Amino acid sequence: MKKYSYIVMMVVVSLLLISTIACGAQSKIELTFYQWYYTEAKYGPVIDGYIGAFEEKFPNVKVNPVAITNRDYWDRLTMDIMSGVEGDVVGVDQASMAAYYYLRPEGAFISLDKYIEGTSFAEDLVLLDDMEEDGHCIALPYNWFTFGHIFYRKSHFEEAGLSVDGMGTWESFKEGAAKLTVDLDGDGRIDRYGMTLPSTAEAISRWWHQLWLWTAGGGFFKNEAPPYTAENVIFDCPANLFALEYLVDLKREAFAPGVRDPFQIQELFYNSSLSMFLGASWSLVMVETNMPTQIYEEDVDIMPMPSAYYQGELRPPVLVAWSTPLAISSRSKYPDTAWDFIEFLNSEEIQRDWITRVASPVNKKVLESSWYKTSFPKIGAFMNLSREFEWRMTPNIAQWNEIDKVIQEAVKSAYVEVKSPKEALDWGQAEIVKIMRK
Repeated sequence: MKKYSYIVMMVVVSLLLISTIACGAQSKIELTFYQWYYTEAKYGPVIDGYIGAFEEKFPNVKVNPVAITNRDYWDRLTMDIMSGVEGDVVGVDQASMAAYYYLRPEGAFISLDKYIEGTSFAEDLVLLDDMEEDGHCIALPYNWFTFGHIFYRKSHFEEAGLSVDGMGTWESFKEGAAKLTVDLDGDGRIDRYGMTLPSTAEAISRWWHQLWLWTAGGGFFKNEAPPYTAENVIFDCPANLFALEYLVDLKREAFAPGVRDPFQIQELFYNSSLSMFLGASWSLVMVETNMPTQIYEEDVDIMPMPSAYYQGELRPPVLVAWSTPLAISSRSKYPDTAWDFIEFLNSEEIQRDWITRVASPVNKKVLESSWYKTSFPKIGAFMNLSREFEWRMTPNIAQWNEIDKVIQEAVKSAYVEVKSPKEALDWGQAEIVKIMRK
């Protein structure tokens, strides 16, 4: 009897132990992290690194990064938000947060106001003031980018007898790009091109076009300021026509043939088939990753985008600035834990040890430190050069995703010459007005 009782007791204890282990496993919180960098060679290990650091600090949490390519991310995010199946932590484009936020009537992302209160983030983070919608902060920036400098190969300039100082205007830049477009082996075919801009109609390609429009004095809405109404759409304005006609001329003089996206363009630069490309601060990471160290350090340099001489005035370049902030889905079961993750990524330690490897940090304690400027001289030089010019962001309005697609299609139609620049802008104007009148 004693032996039987002992066996029963051991079985009960074993079952309790198994039940406890099972409950412990089930109690581990899992967060899904939506972003579009994980598939990139240098970004993937960095994401794994800061997720590992977070899971070490929060052992009851597992963060699952979703591998979605940049090309597919925005369409996927739109569909998933409309279906209510997006991740707990969602990476968005600062320039179009509203477009995703309003995909659900109640708002796709929660207010972060209660979480930010009591922290030093209001003083510590760059761009935080641009994170509001409906009067509430709906996302937190954890990285910072600028766009609008020209990456160039110094050896190509030397071979062509060009100098950076001699390419400071749109016209001199076009002449220089034409000189860099050469037949290197004498077989009658061009082997190296001076410059190329994206001709694909995708979300991020707008950066490559909007700054030319802004520099000429154009854009999308009157003064690029509210009210954002159909009556204030200026896509077919003379300044935009001047800019697009210039870009089509530049394309004829110096562009590599074919319809290309931004990443394919940079690949041409890596293999020396392209002398210049227009890039962002994140382009430095890709260039450094994809080029031999010696060539990157000795032959790659950066110069400002040229100024436009238009209507009797020399207009300095207008750059693009933005973040890829993180929001918390209104469908998340674990908003507090999702906040822990976002807060962690904005901490001084993680900003210094991980974010700086792929982007500019937004935490001023890191961004403004002497350590950062010494440790990342090229990105530091890029950001310092950016501070010499005006920055803008596209209007953060609910209709922006639809407008964005129209802009890309219009510019592409002009580049591939199925429409004249004027026809392309007129078509785009009509379509944007329709969107704003819905």
